[in-house]
Amino acid sequence: MKNTKTPTMTRAHYNFLADFINDFALDMKMAPVDHVTLAARMEQALKGSNPNYNSPKFYEAATKDLARTEQDAEESLAREIAKFKIDNPNWKG
Repeated sequence: MKNTKTPTMTRAHYNFLADFINDFALDMKMAPVDHVTLAARMEQALKGSNPNYNSPKFYEAATKDLARTEQDAEESLAREIAKFKIDNPNWKG
């Protein structure tokens, strides 16, 4: 993803985006792992958009209707790691 200038956001923006992500995931019948991934990526993308931004609160709101299981979290993490490795082939960690 290209780096673009992060706009200044307000609580209303965060609430709108979190509700949109949650509702979209439900409407599209997304797999829980995809819902988690979408919310987590947006959570990270919004960092730096406002000094008062609360990323855990955003994530919770964006996934409020998601049934939470340990397996969902593990699957999401595994997919994020795999994607990171593909996107960053020269990373040495």
